[in-house]
Amino acid sequence: MSSTPEEIYHDILLRLPGKSLVSCKYVCKSWYKLISNPSFIKSHLNLANQRNKYRLMFECDEMNSVNSISYDSLSSSNIYDDAVVVEMDFSSMSSKCSNELLGSCNGLVYGLNNQLELFFLWNPATREYKRLPKSDAYYYYGTFHGLGYDCKSEDYKLVTVRDSYKCFLVEVYSLKSNSWKSFKTIQRYRLGTHYVTYSGVLLNGALHWPGEPGTLVSMNISQEGFEVLELPITHGYDFMSIGVLEGCLCVLSDHVDETFEVWVMQEYGVPESWTKLYAIKFPRREYHSSMVELLASLKNGKILFKNEPIPDVKNSVFLYDPQCRTARQLNITGLNDGEAFSYFESLVSLKPSTLGKRKREESLEI
Repeated sequence: MSSTPEEIYHDILLRLPGKSLVSCKYVCKSWYKLISNPSFIKSHLNLANQRNKYRLMFECDEMNSVNSISYDSLSSSNIYDDAVVVEMDFSSMSSKCSNELLGSCNGLVYGLNNQLELFFLWNPATREYKRLPKSDAYYYYGTFHGLGYDCKSEDYKLVTVRDSYKCFLVEVYSLKSNSWKSFKTIQRYRLGTHYVTYSGVLLNGALHWPGEPGTLVSMNISQEGFEVLELPITHGYDFMSIGVLEGCLCVLSDHVDETFEVWVMQEYGVPESWTKLYAIKFPRREYHSSMVELLASLKNGKILFKNEPIPDVKNSVFLYDPQCRTARQLNITGLNDGEAFSYFESLVSLKPSTLGKRKREESLEI
């Protein structure tokens, strides 16, 4: 290694997946120091995000496991049934059969242990797992939730929100302090379908949930304040779910027939910028309107959706081709009606002592 310039292997290591870097830490002392450096971890995180190295993570009840499949394999192959599914190492999590995965942010997965009634955080790449302390006002069912990164305080926050008619009951967990705080905020608007749980969609430093008809509700991660965003005006359509499509806030609307529409807010926060991109026809249950969710936009321009499973179909994911205007059901082994979301590997640590360390080091250098 001594003959290789440091900047060369530094650049090579930055491009490796998080799980590979964990193994590389033990090659030599210099690599361990480099890969453990908060600046390297942040650079690796930013590069992985830019390169769109995402995977679809999902639970498989039949095998009591967590699986994932890379979006690259779906983009580069026309034979989607042969895409390789990888079983993820779930051994670091105790009583895994009681764990319910809910979503992810920057390589950290959050979920709920139903048996212990505790939220948890998990980094599959580093195999770190952390049970969160139980909040004073714990109540999961009927709660909106989400995980986000506060760039101002360099902290990861898990948020839960309950709509209590005249106010929101809000709880915020801080990874840096390993503690919860609770507060109430009086609102003139409501969260939508507040009797079901809903994982917030993270964009522009805010979590987004469905609001009253015609609105979305957002919460800024740093300021912890709420705002309302107006939805596009449509006739005969109900809005089903929220997502992010090519960096824009996106909503899906459902109609009484087998069609749903894809709308994007081209300029964030400007209601007049809502634009309908696609009207997609896809079979759904005759007795229940299908709830469709946007999972990801692939490098080849195709869009991955998840819907309620159709009878006699093995899974509930389909790929839409905007150019051909066709949708195809994907046969991904093990995928069922459970939670499925985008995830990418990172080295972000669950140890609070590492958060904010870079800032302290920079202040000492000054």
